[in-house]
Amino acid sequence: MASLDRLEIKLYNSTSPNYHLSKKLLENFHLSSDISQRQRETLFIEHICNNVKKSKSVLYVLSLDGQNLGLLASSVTSVSDYPCIQIDFIFTDKRYRGKKIKELDNLKVSEFLIDLIITEAREIKQKVGLKYLVLLPDNNELIPLYKDLGFNIFKNKRNKNNYMYLSI
Repeated sequence: MASLDRLEIKLYNSTSPNYHLSKKLLENFHLSSDISQRQRETLFIEHICNNVKKSKSVLYVLSLDGQNLGLLASSVTSVSDYPCIQIDFIFTDKRYRGKKIKELDNLKVSEFLIDLIITEAREIKQKVGLKYLVLLPDNNELIPLYKDLGFNIFKNKRNKNNYMYLSI
C-alpha cells in the first residue's frame, strides 16, 4: 500500500470550505504548456469546482509532500436505469503525466485515482444500489488505458460518445 505519511487525499464536497477552490487549485497545479489544452483544463477545473459547490460532484485532490499530483471528480448518474458513479474529470499535474510514482505503489496518478474511486464505489455499493462506474474518455487515445484498468465500452446505438463502464 502507498506510504500514507507523505500522501494526502483531500475530499471536497458542498459542505467543505471551498471559498475560491478553483483559484487555489489552478495556482497549485501545473497545467499543459499548450495554450488551448491549458484553457480546456482551466475550464474543466472551474466547472468541477462549481459543481462541488452545487452538490453535483465531489472532488478528490491527491498530493504528495504538499505537491498536488492530480484530482478526480465524481458524481451520481444512471445508465439504462442502473445507478452509477460517474468519473466526471481526472486531471494529472503536467509534471507527473505518464510517470509511475514509487509512493503510489508504482502507479500513475490517474491509475491511483481510479483505484481510489473503485474502492469508494465498492464501499457505497454495500450501502445502496450501485451497478457501474462510468466515464467518458477525453479522447480516443485514452480508451486503451481505461480498457487496461477493466473498463468496457457500452455497446448500444445511443453510445455515440464512447462511454465506458466498469461493473462494481
